[in-house]
Amino acid sequence: FVMAAVGEPPPVGCVDIICEFLEAATHHILFARNVYPRELFQRGRLYNVPIQKSRHPELNEYIKNHIDSMHKWIQQGGLTTVVLLITDKAHAPVERFVFDLQSLASAEEEAAGLAYQAIERSLSAFITKISLSHSSLRPLPQ
Repeated sequence: FVMAAVGEPPPVGCVDIICEFLEAATHHILFARNVYPRELFQRGRLYNVPIQKSRHPELNEYIKNHIDSMHKWIQQGGLTTVVLLITDKAHAPVERFVFDLQSLASAEEEAAGLAYQAIERSLSAFITKISLSHSSLRPLPQ
């Protein structure tokens, strides 16, 4: 993960939703891009959309620890962008997934009057895009 700072803090209550989304998106991207063997993942649901989540305890802990470490920074407005960087065996970047947290928080702030379901619909659309992106991206190097 690569992080960039400083921005406006998101609305109260949005930070947990953002972190939940980042964690699910990370698992789903790792599955969709075949970073780990498919049998390492199990099917679940988030925002009423099917997602894949790792079953490997060490990978799950690694992802959770990174997301948890971002929580405070997001809450204080000290983190505006998160990048999930996929590298090859030589640690050279081969793909980037960029999450603009200010755009996400702004969308959530606008949707605040529309309730939690509106936020879920927006985030579920993004999870669906992750699934569909696999078919338009070339395979990662082995």
